[in-house]
Amino acid sequence: MGLTDLGVDRGERGRPHRRDGEPEHARRLGELGIGTNFGITEGTGEILLDEKIGGTVHLAIGKSYPETGGVNESAIHWDMICDLRRGGSVEVDGETLQRDGRFVV
Repeated sequence: MGLTDLGVDRGERGRPHRRDGEPEHARRLGELGIGTNFGITEGTGEILLDEKIGGTVHLAIGKSYPETGGVNESAIHWDMICDLRRGGSVEVDGETLQRDGRFVV
């Protein structure tokens, strides 16, 4: 089982091909997490805390962690956090898992 579709409602999708000089596998999803710590309400500037903020989703492109089952090797691991608390949702197989940063199932 794996991630089959990742979409955005607005913004620019990156070019699907590798750019010159870009590390191999740098555009592959290396990590995906859903923040569940609702005790943290705003960013702290510390990525290891911020990626756990309740109502957010954490993505990393590039290298994954083998100890968590990841197999992607890359020279980079770029963390990103998306705040879903105002109008965001997470859907899995057509079923809404989170709406506005809160679990609905």
